Amino acid sequence: MAINGGAFTQDFRTQLRKYSDGTTRVGEEGRLWYNNSDQTLRVSDGSTAGGVVINSGGGGSSITIQDEGSSLSTAATTINFVGSGVTASGTGATKTITISGGGGGVSDIVDDTSPQLGGDLDINGKNIVSAASNENINIVPNGTGKLVLAGDFLPSATTTFNLGSADFRWNDLFLSGDTINLAGSTISSDGTGTISISADGVTLPDNSKNASGSAFGITSTANGVEQAIVLVPFFTAAGGLSTANTTFTFNGTVENKPVFIGDKTFTLENGSAFSNVEPTLFQF
Repeated sequence: MAINGGAFTQDFRTQLRKYSDGTTRVGEEGRLWYNNSDQTLRVSDGSTAGGVVINSGGGGSSITIQDEGSSLSTAATTINFVGSGVTASGTGATKTITISGGGGGVSDIVDDTSPQLGGDLDINGKNIVSAASNENINIVPNGTGKLVLAGDFLPSATTTFNLGSADFRWNDLFLSGDTINLAGSTISSDGTGTISISADGVTLPDNSKNASGSAFGITSTANGVEQAIVLVPFFTAAGGLSTANTTFTFNGTVENKPVFIGDKTFTLENGSAFSNVEPTLFQF
C-alpha cells in the first residue's frame, strides 16, 4: 500500500506528518509511524534506529525474535521449530510452542562442564566409547563410594582380556560362592578352611615344603609297591662335588642290594671322606 504515492514517513501522532528519515530516525517511545519507502508499520522503543517493524509488505504480520543480544537478520512471518519433541498448538491470536524434555533436546553436552542426569541413562542399544586413541574410560565414585554392578561382569570376548595387569593388580578377592573355575578344574571350599581341588592331582615344584618347613615326601612305584623315596645325589672324586654322576633312590623297602666290597673310600655330599673295608650296602 502506498500512501499518496510518494516516499515518506508518516507520524500517526498528527493527522499527517512527513519525515524523510523513516529507516534511521529514533522516535519517542511508543510513537507509531508508517514508512512508505518499504511499506512497513513501525513503533519506536526509544532507542532503535528506524523503530521496530510490526508490519511489512502492506499486510499480514511479521515476527522478529531476539535472544541475548542476537536477532534474526530479517523479520519473518513463519518460524519453524525442528525436532520430534516440538509441538505447536492453539487457535486465534494465541499460539503455544511445547518442547519436551526428552525428544529433540540437547544432542551434544560437550559444552556442559558438569552435566547431571535427572533420571536413568538409557543407552538405547548403543555403547559408551572413548573416541581418542587408546583412551581409558574412568568411572570414579566420590569418596568411599563403590562401583556397584547389578549383573554379571563379563568380557566381550573369551580368553582375550585380563582382569588387572602386572602394574595394576587387584587387592584381596572376596567370594561368597564356593568355587573358582580354572579352565575346567575347580578349587572349592566348604567354608571351614578345607580346600578341595577337582583335578587329577596337583603338580608342585621340586623341594616344595609344608608350613613347618618340612619337605613333602616323594613316592615311587617299585615292583608294584608305591612308597616314599629319598633321592641322594652320588658324586665321584674325578667329577668333583659340583655335578652329581647319578642320583640314588632310597626307599622304605629294599628290592635291589648293590654291594661294594673291599677297600674303598667315598666322598660324601659335605666333602668329608667315608672309608670302609667291610662290604657297603646301597639301596637303589
